[in-house]
Amino acid sequence: MDKRKVLVANRGEISVRVLRAAHELPMTTVSVYAEEDRFAGHRESKNPMNHRFGPVYVVILFPSLQTSDVSSSEAYLQGARIVSIARSNGVNLIHPGYGFFSENAEFAATVREAGIEFIGPPTDVLRKMGDKVSARQIACACNVPVIPGLDAPLQHLEVAYSFIARHGYPVVIKASFGGGGHGMRVVHEDDSLEGLIAAARSEALGAFGNGEIFIENTVGLAQDRITQHGCAIQCRISTEVPTEGFRSDSGIVDVCRHPTGNGVRLDHGNCFQGAHVNPFYDPLLVKCTTRGTDLVAAQKKAL
Repeated sequence: MDKRKVLVANRGEISVRVLRAAHELPMTTVSVYAEEDRFAGHRESKNPMNHRFGPVYVVILFPSLQTSDVSSSEAYLQGARIVSIARSNGVNLIHPGYGFFSENAEFAATVREAGIEFIGPPTDVLRKMGDKVSARQIACACNVPVIPGLDAPLQHLEVAYSFIARHGYPVVIKASFGGGGHGMRVVHEDDSLEGLIAAARSEALGAFGNGEIFIENTVGLAQDRITQHGCAIQCRISTEVPTEGFRSDSGIVDVCRHPTGNGVRLDHGNCFQGAHVNPFYDPLLVKCTTRGTDLVAAQKKAL
C-alpha cells in the first residue's frame, strides 16, 4: 500500500489547491466527483492547471444525480460512500478541504474508525468547535470576550427581532457549521431580515448538510486606527446574470484570460477555455487575489 495516498473529499478549486499541495510533498492523490461534475477542473484532464498536481486517480461518487435520490449538494456529503472509495483504493489519508466535511465531527470519527487518517483537528475538538454556537459558549465559559450574539441556533423570527431591538443593526447571519462564507448574510433593516434568514438557511443546508444559523452583531474598525502596510484584495469571479438578480449561469467557457505577474494569485478549478460550467453547483470560476503597495495598485493587478 502507498503510505502517502490521500483522497480529497471536495470539489472545484478547493480540490485543486489540495491536490497541488499533495503533489508537491509528493503524495499519490485520489479525487472524487459526481457525474454532473465530470468536466470540473478537479476531474477534467484539459484543465491547464492539472500539470501542476500530476496524475490523479478519479472515482465517481454517483452515476447521475438526475436519476438518483441524491441532490447535487448531497453528492459530496455521502460520508459512507467516500470512506468506501478510500478503502477500496488503498487510501490512508482523507483531506476534507473546507466546507462540506471539514468541520464535521461524525465524518472525522467515521474516517478514523475505518483506520484512515483524517487530515484535520481531533474529533473531540471538532465536536466542540465545529459548531460556532458551541464554540461561543466555550469562549464565554473561559471569560474570552465575544461579539454580542445569540447563544443558541435561531429557531424563530421573533428571537431575531428581539436581539436586534437590544443591539441594533447591522447584524450578520451565520451558519452554525462550516465556513468559507456560505450561509452568511449581513442585514441592515427589518424589511430584508426574513428573506435573508431563509437564504442563509438554504445555502448552509446545501453546503454543509445542516441549516442551523445564528445571529451576531457586526464589528467595524475605524480606518484611522489602522496602520496600513500594503494592500491585498480578493475578487471572486462567478458566472451570474446581473440583469436577472444575479442568478447562476451555466455553459461552456469560450474565452478565458487571467491576470499574471508578481503579487497575483489565482485559485481556480473551472476557469479555462473549454471548461463546462454546470447549473448544479456554486457558479464560482476563480478567486483572484492581488497585493500591491496600496489599494489602487492591487486593483490594477486584478484587471
